[in-house]
Amino acid sequence: MEYAIVNGQRSAPLPRGRGCCQGCGGSVIAKCGELVRWHWAHVPHRACDPWSEPETQWHRDWKGRFPAEWREVAACDRETRETHIADVRVPDGPVIEFQHSGIRESERRSREQFYQHMYWVIDARACVHNLKLCEPLPAPGSDLIDDLYVAHCDRHYQELMELPKRAFTFYRSRHIKLGKYFAAIETTWWEDGELCDSTQQILEQTRPHWQGHRLMLWRRPRRQWLGSTCPVFLDIGSSLLLILPWSEPKDRGYYCVQEWTHDDFVYLAAVGEPPPEQTWVWPATP
Repeated sequence: MEYAIVNGQRSAPLPRGRGCCQGCGGSVIAKCGELVRWHWAHVPHRACDPWSEPETQWHRDWKGRFPAEWREVAACDRETRETHIADVRVPDGPVIEFQHSGIRESERRSREQFYQHMYWVIDARACVHNLKLCEPLPAPGSDLIDDLYVAHCDRHYQELMELPKRAFTFYRSRHIKLGKYFAAIETTWWEDGELCDSTQQILEQTRPHWQGHRLMLWRRPRRQWLGSTCPVFLDIGSSLLLILPWSEPKDRGYYCVQEWTHDDFVYLAAVGEPPPEQTWVWPATP
């Protein structure tokens, strides 16, 4: 742990230091070696919080983005006296939990029920090979996305019709009804005798008001996060992906995510709303 109580005050580790755990009140000693980052450890060596996990450099880097007084803050239920130490707790704001290792769905639910207002940041770098960011999407809840149907592209048909190469094809319900060759859903549709590219039309309508939403293909998803009642951000190394609810994917492995920079997320957590000048760069054609 990064902080302990020494003489009634929160304190970072100091050589030969002794103090008390913020969570359980048990004795802790400072570990101040030359190879491992300085930290506090229980005596005997045990974790008092069943929700804790071994801290990695990834945890420390994330927590270091927030003020020291917000990090490792104890939260106590007044009725049950249950106590846990949050990774970050913003004053009058959310708790932020940084999760590197796997977690049971029952524990996820317990944490969300305990903290209520919280954000998850998940270390998804190890499974990034199972994630594929694809075409931009309209904002969830918009009329455009509510009428959107998604299908995998037929590569042979794309080459035959000389259409742009894409991972997915978008359709509106009226496109499907007007489809002239509907043995399988086609990459194109017909209207007034003209061959039209429905995906291109939808992307053109999306671009002027695009807010960073992308279609994501997630193979072998970590399903314990899909039912979360709190915002879940996937840290893929280069950026964050906010998983958003969307009725279209169901069990087909398609998900709607929103891209966030690390700095924009820190602003969101600290202020309670997105940055006023949050911007996104329209992706190159997949």
